[in-house]
Amino acid sequence: MNRNALLTRLLMLLVLLPSVVACTEVDLCEEAEHPHRAHTMFHFDWQGYTDRPDSMLIASIRVLNLWKCGIIFSTKAGDPNYGRYVYNPPEIQPEWAYDEYWNPPPPVVTPPKPGEFIFDTETDYSPKPFVPDPEITQFEHFALRDGTYKFLAVNKDATEVDVSAVYNFLRATGDTLQMTDVRLRYLTYEREDTAFLANLDSAVHERIMSWADYNPVLPYIKSNITPLYYDVVDHVNIYKEKTTNDVTFRPRPVTQNIDVYVDFEKDISEVPFTVDTVLAEVAGIPLRISLVDGYIDMSSTAKMIFTTELMSGGHTPIAADSPASTQVSAHGRISVTTVIANQNESNITGPGIMQLLLHCTAINPADGSLKTKWIPGRVNMSKTLERSKLIELTDDGQHARQSAPNGVINLKIETKLKGKDILDNSDESGGVITWTEAADIDIPEWLE
Repeated sequence: MNRNALLTRLLMLLVLLPSVVACTEVDLCEEAEHPHRAHTMFHFDWQGYTDRPDSMLIASIRVLNLWKCGIIFSTKAGDPNYGRYVYNPPEIQPEWAYDEYWNPPPPVVTPPKPGEFIFDTETDYSPKPFVPDPEITQFEHFALRDGTYKFLAVNKDATEVDVSAVYNFLRATGDTLQMTDVRLRYLTYEREDTAFLANLDSAVHERIMSWADYNPVLPYIKSNITPLYYDVVDHVNIYKEKTTNDVTFRPRPVTQNIDVYVDFEKDISEVPFTVDTVLAEVAGIPLRISLVDGYIDMSSTAKMIFTTELMSGGHTPIAADSPASTQVSAHGRISVTTVIANQNESNITGPGIMQLLLHCTAINPADGSLKTKWIPGRVNMSKTLERSKLIELTDDGQHARQSAPNGVINLKIETKLKGKDILDNSDESGGVITWTEAADIDIPEWLE
């Protein structure tokens, strides 16, 4: 082959090379509005879970030629599959996106009555065509760029959980923030916050405000909050050629369901009495948990107040305690990241402390009159939590995570509650009961 022919072939290869490279790229178009959006719909299979959030935040991450989109999706029971864009919405929706949508109707403008004087003589009361507002429109059909995706869905509740880490992940460029860095965080409140008090029923609200807090170092999280749910759907190909791309989430709880039992012994030898109500507060609930690996951040914790139901000594539900019973238990269920113990079993404040408030009624043997008393107390649950085994350390010994989806805290108070003490100190400013840990049982001690 002569020199001229060789040069000619080399020039032809150089001309063809850009087109070969272009064929290997995915979605080179960087325009705000890609001409071919892929029709996508989202679905949630709750697999029998009923205590679920009203909405979920969906992060859509295209892994090749990175692109992200954020959507808040309604999951309220009975609602249709609607959601709205909160990050990277298309500036112009494809026509098929409006096949099904919901938008708050425009305000009704009432024209003046005949002869009524109006100042604005240029107001046009003629009917206007309805145009959806892209800021608030709820779509059923979503327009994503085509490609291979990873989808993440987590709780969205502005009063319970801080999901700013998900938004930070969506806004992060390149690989500056990994999905393993996404951690949910409980929102915290002081006891006087109206948003916190609104979460309590009126009876609990009144009692909590007059209850001396003997563990004031930690903030509160809301009581009876919705469990945290999470799911990832990986390696999903979203095609623009398909009529509809369906993505189904099957969320599972990130939080741990914990049954809390507190057992009391009653001394009714001199004065019969009943335990009517038990309010409980548990401290040591980690505020942050990593979604992907389940790692729990134990450096920052809070506490939660919860109501309980009365049970017999054998943990059978009862309508009310009997004056003749010698044992009674209180049971509550919480769904939290977990509960961690205090590092020192002699501490009386900080994580791993339970505060209790008992309302008791004593019957005066002399005349049958009733005397009531609210009894506050606290206990360091170090030994109890050690036995509960709610968490386990990871192989590297640097992190902790839940040992199981469900757990049990069995707190046994050995020293008996005495009906005579309730009768003799029926005012609510009487002695304080403090429970402390000793050996393998929780031994309460009366303090004057």
